[in-house]
Amino acid sequence: MSKEEAYLFLYHMAEGISEMFGNYCETVIHEVKGEELWTVAIFHGHVSGRTGPTLQGIFGTPIQKDSFNFEKMLEDHVNQMVVHPSGKLVKSSTFFLKGEGYTYALGINYDITLMEQIKNMTTNFTTVHGDLFTSLQGKGDITMENVFENALKVVNKPIARMKKDDRLTLVQILKERNFFEFQKSVPYLSGRLNVSKYTIYKYINEISEG
Repeated sequence: MSKEEAYLFLYHMAEGISEMFGNYCETVIHEVKGEELWTVAIFHGHVSGRTGPTLQGIFGTPIQKDSFNFEKMLEDHVNQMVVHPSGKLVKSSTFFLKGEGYTYALGINYDITLMEQIKNMTTNFTTVHGDLFTSLQGKGDITMENVFENALKVVNKPIARMKKDDRLTLVQILKERNFFEFQKSVPYLSGRLNVSKYTIYKYINEISEG
């Protein structure tokens, strides 16, 4: 691939990615010139406040050997956090394309500031100080066995007839009722449901990720 072909390839890719992911996604084409990394094309430059061509990097300072480790500058960096001088939080990735007589890089910078604010607000809103079910029963009456049996009544299906969705529902209820704070709760539950401990941990992860 010639230098011109490489540039056109990266240009169309940068343009397409910026259009696909919208105004919060900045894409740039870098070119290595000597021991400096120049931005030679940029889309949605308002994310970092840059216009090309420029030596200014995402941090607001020149990307050159005097400022950074030159060998590290020429490596791919994927899904890295950048705190922009403006205070924005930006996820950043850089991918290099090297050929005879040229070294280019495609940079993708996504402004996640608003998403982080929403995440923090959601975490604050959903934080609770206790479980009402446990509080109403009284701490002295709570055992791992009766928490399990009460949760089983909510699901209202014999264990032998449970499918995965039923078991996930049961694990969700148990999690909400602090069942997994009991010592050896996972071995107990795996024995009652006749599944492996690995399966129980997998269910817990699915619920947490969901």
